[in-house]
Parts: sequence; structure tokens; C-alpha cells
Amino acid sequence: MGLCFSLCKDDEEIGDIQRTTEDNRLARDGQIAEEDKTAKYRQITEGDRMAIDEETTKEDQKVSVDQLARDDQVVVEDEIGQGDDVAGHDAKAEDKMINEEEYISELCRKYSADRPIPEEEAELFLKELTFPIPTKPHLTLSEDDVAGKRIFVIGDVHGCYDNLLTLLHVADIDKNPNALLIFVGDIINKGPKSLEVLNFVRSSNSYSVMGNHERAAVRKLRLIKMNVGYEPKASKQWLHDLNGSDYEYLQELPYTISIPSLNAVIVHGGLLPGKPLEEHTQDEMLLMRNIIVEGNELKATKHISQGQLWGELWKGPRHVYFGHHALEGLQRYPYATGLDTGCVYHGSLTGVFLTGDKKLVSVKNEGCRNKEVIQSEEGDPGAAM
Repeated sequence: MGLCFSLCKDDEEIGDIQRTTEDNRLARDGQIAEEDKTAKYRQITEGDRMAIDEETTKEDQKVSVDQLARDDQVVVEDEIGQGDDVAGHDAKAEDKMINEEEYISELCRKYSADRPIPEEEAELFLKELTFPIPTKPHLTLSEDDVAGKRIFVIGDVHGCYDNLLTLLHVADIDKNPNALLIFVGDIINKGPKSLEVLNFVRSSNSYSVMGNHERAAVRKLRLIKMNVGYEPKASKQWLHDLNGSDYEYLQELPYTISIPSLNAVIVHGGLLPGKPLEEHTQDEMLLMRNIIVEGNELKATKHISQGQLWGELWKGPRHVYFGHHALEGLQRYPYATGLDTGCVYHGSLTGVFLTGDKKLVSVKNEGCRNKEVIQSEEGDPGAAM
């Protein structure tokens, strides 16, 4: 497959996320806290390094294992312009909507394959433009949709295709026509077989919510299709193998999947207690890990050094299944289950049945690792992504 999109002038319009005014936003739950470039790890295992989000200015930032052991900290890689400072970002949303078409047209006039867009301009594009809203941001599966199915929710795969097949075999559903798979997002990036995982999810009629890595891929694909000479980094070269249908599929992934008959909801990052699904921001659903409690106000943060794990504060009534937090590993609370057990970081891939015996199944990673990570470690044994 080859990536074949129209020229800049035919680029589709991007919808903006519905935003509230600053006064209303400050009065409601869910404002993301101020970004802190460093975060204190809750768990660090000797000899293994973990990375967090990949949508960064410097995706390959490194920190030594010795430093991790010494002060229990790591540079947190997070999404440019989509982090904790939502207030400042939202205040400029209207101006961005007004100027977006002009901005894109200017980039198309200035750059081409013969005159590639500079890295700083590309980073500005990836952080500043609004993101297209899926047609169904909150998907609901009816009782008929899941009737007679063995529902199996799977944690962050990150391109570890072989581990995914192993998990399905161990769970005894690899050849079961009644199995219905639901992924918590981040099915792609970091691992070596993102395209294979994406093709599997699509061809098996499985479901997935959008993770921050799917959002990052769509942003990069938009920049590629503008024909401004943008070239993704080595670990993202697989994006060139996607076609227009793949792009639309990733763009249309819902933020949440609800299954009322099973009292379940699936999201990538997290949810704020007491806040309706429809009022959550993209960043809250895709990036949050913790909650900061300030009086009667709850604020979501992506940083693990602030507040407490959001699952600890989630009191239902629906049970939430989520991913995004490999450093914390398996999380099990009365009304929330975190399934990101760090497969791509030499951890394991985990899934849980929502029907039948509701068994949790996990398989150890056996060789799934991004080549760029391996090469960086060979060149600098004390470095981690």
C-alpha cells in the first residue's frame, strides 16, 4: 500500500473540539493541570527503561539508568501543545480555527518535496492545529451487538503483533468466531509491527478507542499528505504504507466505547468522576493518569508525580477499562481496571474477559521492541528512550 492523498488545496476541513468559555471551564471538573517537564516514577525496575507518550518535540529524549536509580525521575515525553495547560490552549482555539486554512495554504506555498518543511515548522503544525472530531466520539454497543459474544478487552499493544497473537491463543479465542475484541487504544507506534496490528484490528471487525498514539499518527499523516516535504522519523516510516482508508479509520476511532448491558466503558487515558462523557476534553480522555483534588474541584493531570491515580477515585457506577499507564502496570479497583502492562517495554500484554468467568489473561513480551530503542541502547548502554 502507498500513502496517496490529495494536494493541500483539497485537504479536508478539520473540526474543532467543542470548548467552553474560560470562566465555565474553570468552574467545572477536568481542567488539566500545569505541565511539568519532569515526573517522579512510581515504579522503576532495575535494568529496564520505560518511556511514556511519544508525541513530543524530541521523541527520542534519553535519560541514564543510573539517574533513574539515583533520583527516581525521568524526563516525561508528552504531546506538544496538548498537555496540561488546556486553559491557555483553549483560549486561542477560536483564532486557530479562523487562521487554520490560511496557515495551511501558506505552508503549501512555501514548502514542497524539493524544499522540505523545516523540523521546527513541522513541530509547530503538529502541536497547533485542531484535531478532527470523529463522527461518533462516544460509541455505544447495544445488548444485541454483544449478545452471545465473548468480550475481551486488550491493553496497549504498541505494534507488538506477535505478542497479540500469542495472547489470543493463550486466551483460547484466536479461532473463536464468537469472540469480540476491544482495544484500549495505542495499538500502534513504538513496536515493530504497527501496520500488522492495524490491519488485524480492522480485518477482524474488532473495536478500539483512540489513544494518544493514534492521534499522533493522524496528525503526522495530515502533514505528509500536504506534500510539504515532511518526513517522519525512522520509527514512523510505516506511516508511508497507510492509505486513505487507514487514515480515515484512525481519525474516526471513538474516544470511548460504552457497553450498558455489561455496565462497562472503555477509554484510553481516564475519566473524571461526576463529569459526563460528552463534556470531557480529548486530553482528559487520552492523556490523564492522575487526579488533583483542590477543594471540591477535580483536575486531571498526565503527570504521575501530582495527585493520585484516577482509578482510585472512580466510584462507578460503570466499570472503566483503560490503558496509557505502563509505569503503574496492572491496576485493579472496584470500578476501574488499567490494562497497560508495558508490553513494548519488556513487560507483558494483558486482556480481560467482560463475560463468562471474567478471567484476566497476560503473556510476557518475547522480543517485541522498537529497533530504534535497541540501537540507542547499543550505542549508549546507559541510555533509555
